[in-house]
Amino acid sequence: MPWGIGGADIPEPPDPGSNLGAGISISKLLGKGISGRVYYVYRRELEDLGMHDDFLDMSFNPEKVDYKQLVCEVLPTIIIAFNAYFVEVGDTEFCHVDFDAESAAGGDSRSRVYRIRPVFFLDNILCDRAFGLQPDVIARRIENYVEKVMFINNGIYTVANSQPLRFEEADKLCWELKRMITGTITSH
Repeated sequence: MPWGIGGADIPEPPDPGSNLGAGISISKLLGKGISGRVYYVYRRELEDLGMHDDFLDMSFNPEKVDYKQLVCEVLPTIIIAFNAYFVEVGDTEFCHVDFDAESAAGGDSRSRVYRIRPVFFLDNILCDRAFGLQPDVIARRIENYVEKVMFINNGIYTVANSQPLRFEEADKLCWELKRMITGTITSH
């Protein structure tokens, strides 16, 4: 496997000094074609908000990496290694398209999910907070429509399609998945 993070030591948080957090590159652990950084937030009495979470940010061109291996094999290992509660993989254009609507909708990444990306992970707490459902219920609602569903880290990991999708296809798929999960028509 070209990505070694599953067997590698996760970097220790760097000293943030007087800053509220610090980041460290893990690109060497991720292999050719992928860059990434882990951002650690300085720990003190913080509110239960996603903006206070450590996070991993990875970037890659899906046409230049083995995308299927990345989403079907590598990401589940990363989810376990980092004990993630939320993971999404999708075109960065979604961030730009969704920014205003997502901000207007309010909420927080620990309590709501605006868009269901073609590849996603939600732990059981986020499933409950965002949808009032457990991972097994979400799985039953979408299992015949997606390529892969796995239960890991007390949550649901789903790969709707292990091949990169054009933005328009992915956009349509995102809202269809959310409709299936919520049982309602979602506006975006």
